[in-house]
Amino acid sequence: MAKTKHRVLSKSQKNLTLDPPLNSSYSVPVSILSSIVLNDSIEIAFKPGKQQIKILPRKNLLSRSGKVEKKIVANLDHLFLVVTNFPSFNLINSSKMAIRARNENIPFTVIMNKVDHPNVNESFKKKVKALVPFDVSGETNDRKKFKIIQVSLHDDVLINKLSLKIQEIALNSENNEVSICLIGQS
Repeated sequence: MAKTKHRVLSKSQKNLTLDPPLNSSYSVPVSILSSIVLNDSIEIAFKPGKQQIKILPRKNLLSRSGKVEKKIVANLDHLFLVVTNFPSFNLINSSKMAIRARNENIPFTVIMNKVDHPNVNESFKKKVKALVPFDVSGETNDRKKFKIIQVSLHDDVLINKLSLKIQEIALNSENNEVSICLIGQS
């Protein structure tokens, strides 16, 4: 029996894209496919005539709640929560995502996008600052984990700050690969 380990790069209703890719074709049973999320680590055991897929333990899992909880991505090293005031900013949805990240011990940075737009005013910026959690006891270093970066596609200096933040995350990682997710408004 041969076993191989893979990371899930993408997922459709019927297929997975894996790293490293498999040389042979295979079908994933729907029962296990529905449990697999982006960036999962899986182990595939090939036996004569069949295969077994096992989801390896996750270090974290980010999900979105609605009528049914939707699992989004696993094993993140950092989350970028993108917010803007154009279209209108939804503090409740963004707060829910920030809380989920914190509960899963996923460091996150808020990206305040489209800061060059006239709708990005001080009222909006105060709402965004509410996303950055603080510790009442003052005994943790959470402030280092959470940050707000302002970005505009039309401002190279601001884009460079985002690039530097991503480089900082990669350099401070204990892993050879860093898993980063951007989620939120455009």
